[in-house]
Amino acid sequence: MYVALNRLFRRKTVIINNPDGGVINDTDKGVKRKSFYDFAVKHTDLFIPWSSWAAEEIRNTFPQVPEEKIVVMHPGINLKDWPMRPPHTPGQRFKILFVGGDIVRKGGDTLLDAFTASLHDNCELSIATQTGYLPPALRERIEQTPHVSLHLDLTSKSELFKQLYREADCFVLPTRNDSSSWVALESLATGIPVIISRTGGIPDIVIDQQTGLTVPPDNPQAIIEAVRRLQHDPLFTERLIRQGRDHVEKNFNSEKNTQRFLNIIKTLVDKRRNQV
Repeated sequence: MYVALNRLFRRKTVIINNPDGGVINDTDKGVKRKSFYDFAVKHTDLFIPWSSWAAEEIRNTFPQVPEEKIVVMHPGINLKDWPMRPPHTPGQRFKILFVGGDIVRKGGDTLLDAFTASLHDNCELSIATQTGYLPPALRERIEQTPHVSLHLDLTSKSELFKQLYREADCFVLPTRNDSSSWVALESLATGIPVIISRTGGIPDIVIDQQTGLTVPPDNPQAIIEAVRRLQHDPLFTERLIRQGRDHVEKNFNSEKNTQRFLNIIKTLVDKRRNQV
């Protein structure tokens, strides 16, 4: 309706800045609904998905959208809030960090499986999550596993949360379903090597073997192998850290991307004015 009214009165440039997923598709609910969606899509000036995966969702759902109307651009993070930490040397135990609100969907149980199977011998695991998403049985298991610490309802501004980031040797998120990953961006920005599942828009953020390591969901053995590689190949780990930070600075810098977004809007508005 918003698209239709704005196009009817020819007052505004219409941009869809889609956060994580593709454009909602319920066009199969009737001819009228499909006609409305087709009209809205046709008269949208630009789609700005946050990832290549979301862009592909738009292409598959609405193949009539011209390629020039799709511009992939993630809003990014404020790098002033996530500075590169000083050079970090692992201690006696290799510190693994997990941060995720919905611990099961984010694969926290899979990471715990990997830890108890092999990593507990010389690693420690910190799990930061939210109370409301933690099943009682999983909580009990976490609390009873040696070298695992549970942190509930931390905020990014809390000193303990900052300490976890400062001390982590790697960040692991074997998520089962994710469109994007802010915590992966924050970890890369601060110089923490990332191990994460290759789902949704994550491959734009973590490029396997270049800015981090990707693993399949529900695969504890893959997590074990990835952690061991970081432990035993410091030169490779250092390269991931350097390239991860560079990748965020280039592609996920909120200051740069905001200006880019404004430039795109100005170009579209100027184009519409010239057509009036």
